[in-house]
Amino acid sequence: MTSQAREDGPPGPAGHGEEFVRLFTRCQRKIYWYIFALLHDYHDTEEVFQDTALVLWQKFATFQPGTSFVAWACRVAYLKVLRFRDDHKRDVPCFSNDFLEEVAPELLAVIDVDATDVLHERLADCFNRLSEPDRDLIQRRYKPGATTKRVAAEVGRSPDAVYKALRRIHEALFDCMTTSLLDGRQPS
Repeated sequence: MTSQAREDGPPGPAGHGEEFVRLFTRCQRKIYWYIFALLHDYHDTEEVFQDTALVLWQKFATFQPGTSFVAWACRVAYLKVLRFRDDHKRDVPCFSNDFLEEVAPELLAVIDVDATDVLHERLADCFNRLSEPDRDLIQRRYKPGATTKRVAAEVGRSPDAVYKALRRIHEALFDCMTTSLLDGRQPS
């Protein structure tokens, strides 16, 4: 089948579903961690990841075989992150788009290396460097069905105080991971 036939077909892989599934399955964790590194919020990351996966499926006909699927997918993810940030300006951290533009290629270089285990190890290391109360707050907040309001009631704090604490903790994890990944060494 020619690339012209692929482009003229319906949205999605148009007969190349197995190829898409093989490529996507191989690198979905890399795409997820790339998005997380740009947003540093699990809920936002999940939303953008799902949107990215849908666009990748719909636009697979435009993927050039023989090129890096991860690079292509992360470029789509980067554009979805920018759109998400525009749509949620009040809810997203204050990193400028210029900052993301500088960091995104570096993150892609790290993500494109088969280093998912290293990412998990470094995230676990960063998590373990948090204080016990901060780790407890994160674990409470990300239990299935948990909400900031419920966590606030559990720990006897206002929802606003819990939200601010979670933001501070996310920023600390993000800084730790960024230092670890961009410097290519374990965080100190």
